[in-house]
Amino acid sequence: MCYNHNVKIIYIANSRIPTEKAHGYQIAKICEELSNLGIGVELWVPTRENEIRKNLFDFYGLKKIFSVRFLSCPDFLSGVRLFGRGGFYLQGLAFFARLLFERPEKGSWVMTRNSEIAWLFHLKGYKTVYYGHFWPEGKNILFRFFLRGADAVICNSRGTAEAFKEHGFRNVVTIQNGVDLEDFSFKAGKEKLRKELALPPEKKIALYAGHLYAWKGTDILFEAAELLKDSPDTVLVLVGGTPDDHEKRAREAREKGLTNVLLVGHRQKSLIPRYLRSADVLLLPNVPISAESIRYTSPIKMFEYMASGVPIVASALPSIREVLNEENALLVEAGNAKALAGGVKRILADTELARRISERARRDVSDFTWRSRAEEIRAFLEKV
Repeated sequence: MCYNHNVKIIYIANSRIPTEKAHGYQIAKICEELSNLGIGVELWVPTRENEIRKNLFDFYGLKKIFSVRFLSCPDFLSGVRLFGRGGFYLQGLAFFARLLFERPEKGSWVMTRNSEIAWLFHLKGYKTVYYGHFWPEGKNILFRFFLRGADAVICNSRGTAEAFKEHGFRNVVTIQNGVDLEDFSFKAGKEKLRKELALPPEKKIALYAGHLYAWKGTDILFEAAELLKDSPDTVLVLVGGTPDDHEKRAREAREKGLTNVLLVGHRQKSLIPRYLRSADVLLLPNVPISAESIRYTSPIKMFEYMASGVPIVASALPSIREVLNEENALLVEAGNAKALAGGVKRILADTELARRISERARRDVSDFTWRSRAEEIRAFLEKV
């Protein structure tokens, strides 16, 4: 089987798009970059209640070079209080039922992050590409059943690819996430950025950007903030999180008297590079409490951190070590607040170390652009 350049790719995602979560940006960005290569791409997503009023192109800052089709189906997730966790299954079932009646243009490839959707369109006679971001422990039999007919599996990390191969899958490739280097081409300096973003101009800023989930290391960040109280010139800035998580963490910071913690909340995608560049050190404190964190994740923020030119302190986990190492980051013991706080202090005190690892990270990340990711996808499909 060989990919034909004239064939369209239908990317089907059972997701609320646009969304403030990273997977939404990753899906849309892959669609844009494949389109940039001259491949016809159409994104299919369900109609969902969405507080975000912008279309995905404006929300993510993408070019309108691929089409988006919203498929009408019941949105059980909007009634989460009524259906509880069951709403996720009902919504997935509703979207699956809607897809039963859809038949893309003959010869199209179907790409998806949903195993049941890959199974459905394989049955309909389409070439299918599964985009894997983890191996779902505890669902091996059902997951393998749905994906047994997939023509190709693209994995976000080597850890994810190894898991698929361990379970007997072939035509598996690792294509990690990436970054747009152009997003960091602005010239504004740290002083100007802090004034623009209302950040303390006189402090040393250790910044984390992303969601505030437990496995992302938010608890460790707060513990590190406690230990950094003896460095009054240092402030910990957290950018991101859902409104509920933001309020929960803000309340926690108040209760613990963490005056050196500033929670900024969610910010639009276009502002993140400016926040990163305004910092003195960037934090990637994932903790080893799940297989996703230890083995599977490929954080988009990691590549953005590298492109920013700001030194990184990160957890020494296998998933992170696929990209970061002792030459381009300061790696510390995962889940150890003392080690994280110590890493921050070391970077702030050792300007030569900070310069060396940040410059190396900027060089290394040139291999991880979104354009190169799309080129690797195309090359892989040509060989399938």
